Amino acid sequence: MLICVDLFENIEEIQKKNRILQKYYAFVEEICPDAIIIRPSEDEWYFTDEKFGYGAYPWHLNEIVNQRIAREVEEKLSKDRDE
Repeated sequence: MLICVDLFENIEEIQKKNRILQKYYAFVEEICPDAIIIRPSEDEWYFTDEKFGYGAYPWHLNEIVNQRIAREVEEKLSKDRDE
């Protein structure tokens, strides 16, 4: 995993919040076993980009991963409708 500490001075706080979120995600998966799950953070292209139109903020991803997430959501929802 690549971490750009130059862009995020509060990297420790970000990582702390991510660990808390992981616990929430695991809990939701446990209580909703039939939920459709996607894991974009496991994609090698999951990162922010300082040249992205909206800036390099943790809540803005690059265009490539945004398109991949959209495609995966569409595929999962289409598969669910077909079953």
